[in-house]
Amino acid sequence: RIFDYFKGLLESDLLVTLIRRSHYRLFINARRSDGVKSETINREINELSAAFRSAPEIFPDELDDFEPPPAARPKIARGKRAHREITETEALAIVATTRTQRKTRELIQRTDNRRVVAWMFELAWMLGLRIGETEKLLKTDRNRKANTLRVERWKTKTETTFTHLPDRVNEILDEASADSPTEFVFNLTCSRNTVEAIIRDACEANDIPYGRGKSDAITFHSTRHSFTSRLVRVTDMATAGSFTGHSSEEMVDYYAHADEDSRRLAMERMYGKKTDTNLREIFRKVRGRKMTEEEFLEALK
Repeated sequence: RIFDYFKGLLESDLLVTLIRRSHYRLFINARRSDGVKSETINREINELSAAFRSAPEIFPDELDDFEPPPAARPKIARGKRAHREITETEALAIVATTRTQRKTRELIQRTDNRRVVAWMFELAWMLGLRIGETEKLLKTDRNRKANTLRVERWKTKTETTFTHLPDRVNEILDEASADSPTEFVFNLTCSRNTVEAIIRDACEANDIPYGRGKSDAITFHSTRHSFTSRLVRVTDMATAGSFTGHSSEEMVDYYAHADEDSRRLAMERMYGKKTDTNLREIFRKVRGRKMTEEEFLEALK
């Protein structure tokens, strides 16, 4: 559908080797005039770009030395998107509620999918995966012996291999794989909209705003931002990018977020922990008998 629309905007019988960035712009302007949102247009551009990149594999002789055209992108109002980090406490609460919450007269299919959605959300939070990347995980993507998980990135169609998987990630993969009769890790039998609705209900039950454009809200995609934010606090940009699949430090920085913990860690790494100085001062006072037991206990808080 997307490719046919794109083709309809071009001159008849235009060769693929003559496609240029300006043709992407033509597509963007046409879709905007149709009232399509920039986020949707961006996803459609991804599909077109992937088609052009794979063209030489389909027609190796005709497209020898073919260079796909650089893709133009619509401007997206980043400030309106939900990019807040999901804390560990919030993530655990969302997972627990997703498993147990029930609607009145809820369909059995929706109830059965709650466990699967809870697994997907928790894994996405732990590894920074998009919802589409969790849906497409195959059982063969996991290497138990090497303790690795291969993930095909939704946007770039490249692969990221996660190594040194945490125990909880392995538990999720074991449980979900055993529960799934298909080749996929997660036996999801509901629509994407239902997945979002289940997570939204769990968030609302825990007083966590959910949805794009809402103040201090999250979405399923916030799991990716959360993972990146936590990751850059403990490692360098190159290592962080190897896990997140971002192609540049700028993109890693875009997904990461500074908070009180990250600022505290930055100052501690430069100047040392303040608590070290406090402990030395407490030790001197205790040794000189200048501090009572009550003062000692209060100082340790």
